[in-house]
Amino acid sequence: MSKIDNNKIASSSVKPVGRPRKESVGMVSPATPSAVGGYAGWENVGPSVIEARNGAFAALFETSGLECDFGAMTDDEEQYTTTFTGQDGRAYKHKYVNWGADNLMPVYVTDKIGKDETAASSLNTLKNICYGGGVSICLDKGFDDEKQVYTPEQLAARQTAEEFFVGNDLSMLTLQQAKNIKTFAWDLTVIVLSRDGKTITDIYSRDVEEVRLHPHMTVDVKYGDDLLRRGTIPFAYYGKFNCQRAGDIKNVEVIRLLDERNPLRDLRVKMGVAADPRTGAKMQIKERKFGILRRVPTVEKRFYPIPPYAGVLKGHWYKIKHQIEKSLLAKIQNTAQIRYLVQIHPQFWALKAKEENITLGPDSEQGKKMIAEKKQEIIDYLCGNQNDSKPWLTTMAKSVPDGKIEDMIKITTVDTKTQGGDWAEDISESCNMMCYGFGVHPSLVGAVPGKTGNNTSGSDKRELHTIAQAAEASSRNIMMMSYYVVLNYMGWYAQGVRAHIPFMQLTTLDEHKSAKEVDLSN
Repeated sequence: MSKIDNNKIASSSVKPVGRPRKESVGMVSPATPSAVGGYAGWENVGPSVIEARNGAFAALFETSGLECDFGAMTDDEEQYTTTFTGQDGRAYKHKYVNWGADNLMPVYVTDKIGKDETAASSLNTLKNICYGGGVSICLDKGFDDEKQVYTPEQLAARQTAEEFFVGNDLSMLTLQQAKNIKTFAWDLTVIVLSRDGKTITDIYSRDVEEVRLHPHMTVDVKYGDDLLRRGTIPFAYYGKFNCQRAGDIKNVEVIRLLDERNPLRDLRVKMGVAADPRTGAKMQIKERKFGILRRVPTVEKRFYPIPPYAGVLKGHWYKIKHQIEKSLLAKIQNTAQIRYLVQIHPQFWALKAKEENITLGPDSEQGKKMIAEKKQEIIDYLCGNQNDSKPWLTTMAKSVPDGKIEDMIKITTVDTKTQGGDWAEDISESCNMMCYGFGVHPSLVGAVPGKTGNNTSGSDKRELHTIAQAAEASSRNIMMMSYYVVLNYMGWYAQGVRAHIPFMQLTTLDEHKSAKEVDLSN
């Protein structure tokens, strides 16, 4: 794979590719490469430097096993520089951090999860528990107090906030955030402001599988009318990064990221609402689209967080479970299932031939036809659900030598137990270990816990659901940052408007309802 010569590109004087660019809301202006180290810079490049490097991506999935190496990312943030076509139709050079050694880590993760029903069900359960009852827009505490009297301004602020979030598909926004957090341990929520920068008009969450991040800035760099601060991640790129290894990726959405540590203050500074704490000056930049990056702190410190369940996909229980499944499938496909053993006395055919006045013999076609028809009648009688529990009538013969009574037709039931039952306990144990790795009790996803074969009671399940929700407090707090930014910037937070996810508690049968919301604010 050939590499782009950054120095050659920076020194070349190539005209922009595509039509002249028009300034619009939410669009990032290209910047002249800075002479200061630590930032690759962006510049317009000619078509000669846009190389087709598609590789053998399709052949990758023709292999039998995809290895999920979460440790492939280096600690020094391995960077990949290439060109892409922006939404304005122009070609840009950019730098982003690879997500995995070949930048296909999300593909490996989703492929492994999609091939295992226990992993997929556990992850879906985590997402649903994190979502809970969905985000609720309320006044003051978690729930509206019927005894408290709210001012008309507060009620109007809550109504306006509800209309804003409902208009931006609140349920889908929250569900997308929960999916990103539980699957990849980080989320990117995008907000779009009006042209004057005074109000937020849109909010949505991107699929992080298709997002790549710019490396941390090592020095302060002037970028148009903005300043890229040292230690921050300035940009996120949303595009079809998983469709090919490298090359000219088209229609990439460039998203200016807010300061990950204090996004609200950074937004106010960029919109000129508040003074820059470093310089004391107020200045509004032209950008109107910003991203709120939220990364979950995990045990393995990486640029892209390693999800807590990574040990399941890297460990041996995942392989053991799938090996048992393959072995059982092979036994079922290659083992003959015989249900009945039918034994017919030789004199039976002579009696039937005598009744129907048919001559038996090697050359008797009528005799061969009669024997074939009787055999088929016996098969049709035994097989099929409609013939269950029917009586079987047959004649008996007396043996001449010893005088014993012999049946003309004897039917014996064969043991139909499927082979491979000796692995049933191992399958149950592997499912239990998979659920344990995802932090989900098997009873919440329907798997049998352990090797005992006993399930839990209804009271235990209610407690497990309560414990699972309590464990999602950290993930929900991380998700709530974007709502906090919107409510504060729009002035609704000052009016007492809050956003929170209610705690849903399963109820007992005597309460005549399946679940209820519990106020934990006091």
